Amino acid sequence: MKLSRITPGSFASNCYVLSDNGEAVVIDPSAPAAWIMKTLEAENLKLTAILLTHGHFDHILGLERLRAANPDAPVMIHADDAELLSDGAKNASLPLVGVSKDFLPPDKMLISGDTVKVGKKTITVMHTPGHTGGSVCYRVANLLFTGDTIMANGYGRCDLYGGNTDKMHYTLIKFTTLAEKESLMIYPGHGEAAKLSDAVYNIYNS
Repeated sequence: MKLSRITPGSFASNCYVLSDNGEAVVIDPSAPAAWIMKTLEAENLKLTAILLTHGHFDHILGLERLRAANPDAPVMIHADDAELLSDGAKNASLPLVGVSKDFLPPDKMLISGDTVKVGKKTITVMHTPGHTGGSVCYRVANLLFTGDTIMANGYGRCDLYGGNTDKMHYTLIKFTTLAEKESLMIYPGHGEAAKLSDAVYNIYNS
């Protein structure tokens, strides 16, 4: 299994290419599609899916061009965030930059516990609401792709459409419990990778 980070994407968002056995998934296509395609072509990888951690525009600005170039790679997002893609008021583009960025609907809607294959590896969907109603993390082995749910030194804002501080509280409790049981690395939507245990510690001790 190999992981590549393409940064900076739009608004300093991270884009990840996770590959195994000649196949790849892209997690949050925030970078220009040409950059992502160059990474795929350099390793001769077949893109099998495009996974979205949530529906905010800054994490998906390369989505439509990447989708057009890879029509066999379905776009997947949690069911509770699917509506954000086609609505600039809900995906934060209109309130934050004053221009509505609209995207096509997803090809598949996910729920917690769903799995996605890449090569011989299995990615598991974890529903982690708070930043948005349908925020998810994608776990494969000891790697956790967290979007804007949790980062090395904090967690995502909860004041945009679908955000909920109570749900974020319970999500962070879930991460705390997970960090006590397992050694995981988080790969967030912004900033650097970190140990989940360190990220949890920083949230409660900063």
